[in-house]
Amino acid sequence: MIYLLPRGATRAAYSLWLDELAAVSNVSADFRYYTDFNGLLARFKSFTNGYSIYEFGDCSFNVATTVAGVTRDLPVTAELIPLMQNLSIPFSFDLRNVTITQVLD
Repeated sequence: MIYLLPRGATRAAYSLWLDELAAVSNVSADFRYYTDFNGLLARFKSFTNGYSIYEFGDCSFNVATTVAGVTRDLPVTAELIPLMQNLSIPFSFDLRNVTITQVLD
């Protein structure tokens, strides 16, 4: 699983639950790409089929993550489109201003 920290969050802010997870299971966090988002995408782009655009701060994030689970797309904001194009990750959907009800209908 790849987990991205919210904007402005620090690694230390999430260490409590990550440390607890490691203590009770055979799971550990790999911070190799902690400061290298481009490297993370380049490394794992073969696991995705494309990308879908959402608007930060509205319900389209929920739509994009739901769609991502079905389509293996990466949910991204518009600011990451140039990076997706640079990595040759194909565009799938523009989900800005789309509600979950619209997707399910």
